[in-house]
Amino acid sequence: MSAQRATNHRSVPILKVTKNIGLLPLLVSINDTITQDVLQQSSEKTYAHLIIDLSGIPSNSPDKLSRMILALEHIGVNVIVSGLRPDTAQKIGHDGMIPLDTKRCFPDIYHALTSLDVPMEPREAEK
Repeated sequence: MSAQRATNHRSVPILKVTKNIGLLPLLVSINDTITQDVLQQSSEKTYAHLIIDLSGIPSNSPDKLSRMILALEHIGVNVIVSGLRPDTAQKIGHDGMIPLDTKRCFPDIYHALTSLDVPMEPREAEK
């Protein structure tokens, strides 16, 4: 039973938005364990798109983020980033590892989801 429990434990959960879209709300800095877990979950669930939301962490290593995005793209996952802080975006843009453009980076999850044509209904208070 403990082996099964250990197998089911994830360092970070990927939330299923639609059949082929996952959402990774990061609350901790990226490390090798998290990268491996995200790669495994993404390939098991066969997500075509993964939104990585960085708004929950104060800072992140641009190098580790770049490596995780590249690894996901190598297994066929289209990565979209939301909540990217300006200082991290600037460092990623200068390292040349991954091109960040306005088609892949959004200020929040809402805009990332609407870029993938996920229907979004306004809340009652917003109508």
